[in-house]
Amino acid sequence: MRSARRRRPGGEAGLTLVELMISLLIMSIAVTATLALGYSMSNAYTTHRRMIVVERSARVSLEVLSEAVRGASPSVPTARIEDLVGCSAYGGLRVTNSTSQPDQLEVVYASGGVFTSLRATYGDGDDFMTVLDGSAFAVGDQVLVSDFAQGHLVEITAIAQVGAVWQLTTGAPSTKCSGLQIAFPGGGYPTGALVLRGQVSRFYVDTLMAGGAPTLMMDPDSDGPADPEPLSEGVDDLQIAIGVDMDGDGTVLDDGTTTDEWFYNNPGDSDPPLPTITPPRAYRITVIARSITESSTEADAFRPGAEDRSIATTPDVYRRRLLSTTVEIRNLDGSP
Repeated sequence: MRSARRRRPGGEAGLTLVELMISLLIMSIAVTATLALGYSMSNAYTTHRRMIVVERSARVSLEVLSEAVRGASPSVPTARIEDLVGCSAYGGLRVTNSTSQPDQLEVVYASGGVFTSLRATYGDGDDFMTVLDGSAFAVGDQVLVSDFAQGHLVEITAIAQVGAVWQLTTGAPSTKCSGLQIAFPGGGYPTGALVLRGQVSRFYVDTLMAGGAPTLMMDPDSDGPADPEPLSEGVDDLQIAIGVDMDGDGTVLDDGTTTDEWFYNNPGDSDPPLPTITPPRAYRITVIARSITESSTEADAFRPGAEDRSIATTPDVYRRRLLSTTVEIRNLDGSP
């Protein structure tokens, strides 16, 4: 008798062991690929966000520096300004250049668009200045008094309205520093002389901040007693080149040599003339920012070179962004 074949009852159809193993293998490959893609996308997203922060830091720094330089030496086209807050007389703006470290920038610039005029003469022995309207000023403000040929920057210590005029107490300028380097006009600044809210600041990169992140700093009174303030974290380098129209042809030659009309753009450059002698036309500001945290497990990144500072010779693990802009100094005689 022929033996009857055993059939699977209905509803019991399924996978064999081999089919199940193949399914699991395919699923594990798919899961592994998905996880790898997710990890890669997460890393790319993290790196992208990190570089956005780096670029934002560079852009903010560049904007602040550009505004300061653009408004340097307000109402004094000769750049003859004496700072009686930080006790310096460097012509409204000064660059401390270095070929191995970040540069430093010191500048006197307008702040906030607040201005008035003298209602009485103001001499180097006067304790206060009498102005038309002092309502927009505050104690602690720095003010620049100017006759458009020169200026002095002083600090307000008290404010009072006296009838139709205001008195801004400054203390006698002749007692503020070791000695006036720029003399007051004969008879003092005359009635009608411009008085505006100004600011003297020193911008520099501090590489020794807590946590090790380089930071662009602003000292709000240059060499005065006020403490410096952090302006932008992650700024690795600040380089400034100075353009001076030496031959008066209306252009500033830049051919990358030591004989062109840009200074500090080549390691062999000499110092530019003082702003009070030949005012510069423009500053070229370069900011290099880097990530705060490590961007790689391998030291394969180099700080790029800029102007007269060469590329770094030692690699590190940080990614960087370099941004540069050229700023015309609108208040000086050197700018058309």
